[in-house]
Amino acid sequence: LNHIDLVGFRITKQVWIRASCNKVLLARHVLRGNNVNLKKDESPQEFLRTKFNSDLRVESFLIMPSFNDYLGGQAVNVSSLYRKKKFEGFIGPVLRSESVNLEDAETYLLDGTFLGSIKHLRKLS
Repeated sequence: LNHIDLVGFRITKQVWIRASCNKVLLARHVLRGNNVNLKKDESPQEFLRTKFNSDLRVESFLIMPSFNDYLGGQAVNVSSLYRKKKFEGFIGPVLRSESVNLEDAETYLLDGTFLGSIKHLRKLS
């Protein structure tokens, strides 16, 4: 989380993020990443059920902050993250897959304080 107040003081805090996830889109992306190309009318759920005896059960996606002081982070409330160019600014393949709804994601400080959705935090900055 990154915030600059009226005086120009920058506040940066680590946050937990809990976002909803489109499990079908995520499964399609993971399968494509493993060289399994499904047809448009082919269901990832059926493919996983028949090939691997597995069901899609993901409901939400949890993003943890780095707990290493030497690792950097990425501000989640910066509006440049919300461009429609395939989320190319993100590091991980799950976030680049566009299967995670970050705009409506809930943010929490490390002490558990609920800050609101990223969409609302972006309006504040």
